[in-house]
Amino acid sequence: YFDLQENLLVLRDSIARGVADLSIFTLMLLTMMFGFCVAGMNIFGQESDNYIDIERSFTALFLMVLGEFDFDEMYAINPGFAYGFFIMYQFFIFLIMVNIFLAILNDAYAVAHTGAVWQQLERRTPPHMRERTATRKAMWREAKNLRYVKRFKKEKIKQAKKAQKE
Repeated sequence: YFDLQENLLVLRDSIARGVADLSIFTLMLLTMMFGFCVAGMNIFGQESDNYIDIERSFTALFLMVLGEFDFDEMYAINPGFAYGFFIMYQFFIFLIMVNIFLAILNDAYAVAHTGAVWQQLERRTPPHMRERTATRKAMWREAKNLRYVKRFKKEKIKQAKKAQKE
């Protein structure tokens, strides 16, 4: 199906080109998430069921990226750490890491799309003599029309100046 539909082929190529970068990115993202999981367990784990172990902490942090979180519970446990933890997590994971993810996909798509355009241009056949002749005729007609418009404008300007003098 990918070979039949060019848009899907570009999508497949962009994902294939981005796999190496995305695997390194995923490793870095999981490392950062693990660090925030441990921090969340240390700060909120004694009193919150959401941060009692690594699994639940990871789930809570993943849901936090998606926008589903209970900040009031974190604030009730430790207000200072709640603000600091939440802001740092949102800044590093949501703002920075999600934008890096999108940049990787955007670069891969740009390369794949450019390659597809070049392939399409290479497949084009050179124009036939009839097409070249028709193109030249159209260009000649356009140049003739432009000369006519310029002459017409000059005549109108002369007439306007003549009328102004009178």
